[in-house]
Amino acid sequence: MPNPVSPGDQPRLAGHLMGLMIAIPALIGWSYYNEKVETFRLKWRVSATEFLRKHYRMDDTMNEPEEVTRVKNPLSPMQFSSHKRKRARR
Repeated sequence: MPNPVSPGDQPRLAGHLMGLMIAIPALIGWSYYNEKVETFRLKWRVSATEFLRKHYRMDDTMNEPEEVTRVKNPLSPMQFSSHKRKRARR
């Protein structure tokens, strides 16, 4: 019975197999780690947004226009930057 793999292809197939044996667990580990980091980042972003919302709404909000103090998305703290600039000009 003839060998289905030619002798010149055996080292290449072994190399591919070794690469896959390394790459697949590495991809699984990276995916797990990336999910942990993303969850941690979102928790901190929500906490920072809540902190900023609490402190900027309590302090001198009656003089600011409604569009600056209203929070549209609790995950985007960048909307507070216009409020900071207005306070810095005073």
